Amino acid sequence: MTTPLAAAHIHHPDPGRGFYGGVPIESYAGGVETGRCYGCKREFDFDPAEVETFLVDPETGLPPGLTVLASLRPATPEAVARSVDLPVCPDCIEKAKRFTF
Repeated sequence: MTTPLAAAHIHHPDPGRGFYGGVPIESYAGGVETGRCYGCKREFDFDPAEVETFLVDPETGLPPGLTVLASLRPATPEAVARSVDLPVCPDCIEKAKRFTF
């Protein structure tokens, strides 16, 4: 079961955003792309229409509204506007589902 915070930030990507850390994700024939997982940084192939993503502010490397000390604060409109969707691999999704407080 994912935490409410994780569930709020993991979502399907906007089809127009094909970037990871400001760098275009390589495209392969058949609609499959490759990119690095936000969680484990492992490179993996995925279908952009089906992959789970994490909304991340590229300036901080964290989700908007989350501090480096893992405390919550209101996300600024600027942080949300510049944030990008980063892919998360299936292994990290499964680990997040098993994680409980």
